[in-house]
Amino acid sequence: MDEPESVEEQVPFLTGEIRCSVETQEKLQPNGRYNIFQRKSYITHAILFTLNIVFFVTNLVFHPWRSRFSKQADLYEPSGAPIAVENLRWDLSLNSKTSFTSMDRDVADAAWDSISMGFAQGWVRLNHDKIKQMNEDDSVEFIDGSGSYYGIDVFHQLHCLDYLRKKMFLYNPLYSDTNIDEEILEKYHLRMALTSLYHRCTSD
Repeated sequence: MDEPESVEEQVPFLTGEIRCSVETQEKLQPNGRYNIFQRKSYITHAILFTLNIVFFVTNLVFHPWRSRFSKQADLYEPSGAPIAVENLRWDLSLNSKTSFTSMDRDVADAAWDSISMGFAQGWVRLNHDKIKQMNEDDSVEFIDGSGSYYGIDVFHQLHCLDYLRKKMFLYNPLYSDTNIDEEILEKYHLRMALTSLYHRCTSD
């Protein structure tokens, strides 16, 4: 029996469009334009993957959040301040109780005073070079000229949170006989406290 001489003889019942498709596929395989396209696709994906790795490593090394997990202070962390990393797991169940939420006024006040801004903590001395780098306004200068007096905001935020606690309906009756930081009008103090706290909300 004679061998078929053409594609038409091999597939005699195909339409013209399908026959063209068969011929085109024969031309492209195995070393035709399809393989060239496939190689280009692999190269493109390899380049994009490499760029992603470089981007990830760059962010891991140079991103500002790294300073929060190291002992080296960045521009906005006070030089020489005690910095330590501690992993904590909070109990946020509805029935959880701590000294900070105690209904005993003396217990709660002592707990908040130990972490809030006051005479004992929350302040740091910055030298003039550091102040200039941070582009901060002038503050109260030390008599010896070694720097100026600045507050660390986390202590101020805790003070604001304590102020809001004392104004809550649950705790406010405990302080009915006292003026709670009334050197600032209540409506202004409440707004400032809320603003200070919502600026610190994060996604994680």
